[in-house]
Amino acid sequence: MTDGLTHIRPGAQEFAATQLLRQNGIAFAWDGENIYWQGGPPFDDAVNAAEAWWMTSPEHRANILGPHFRQVGIGTAIDGGKIYIAAVFADSAITPTPSLPRQRGRAN
Repeated sequence: MTDGLTHIRPGAQEFAATQLLRQNGIAFAWDGENIYWQGGPPFDDAVNAAEAWWMTSPEHRANILGPHFRQVGIGTAIDGGKIYIAAVFADSAITPTPSLPRQRGRAN
């Protein structure tokens, strides 16, 4: 468990976004990640707050506006009274074939 957000998972040697793209079979040469969290509801304006914060940070702004990136995936999660927002950027124009969720239990 770590305090705060990090772009590298504990024990990992590469960025979490890089791992995520590789694990999902997405070919890329460039990748980036913006992460944001906000404590306590209401979360009505959290997405706008994340964008505003990212745009004031030169590194995060470069991910959003950079010429390298042509693909973006954005996700949100609420846990422990906080909202987390992540954007993963890649230069890939290749879209992987979606996979079905793994089923638990016995096959008939």
